[in-house]
Amino acid sequence: RLEKERGSLESRINELRQFERDYRSQLRSYFEGKLRDLDSTSSGSDQTPVSAIGQ
Repeated sequence: RLEKERGSLESRINELRQFERDYRSQLRSYFEGKLRDLDSTSSGSDQTPVSAIGQ
């Protein structure tokens, strides 16, 4: 009984880890796209690109 429960919990943990990896990847892609959009819209002006701020 405990082994079955353990297996079930380990399976759920693996599912959650995969979900986290996918979520982080999608979130990163989203923010990188937004930063690119900001850089491209400000490239025609004298402003510092967003990607250069804080460097």
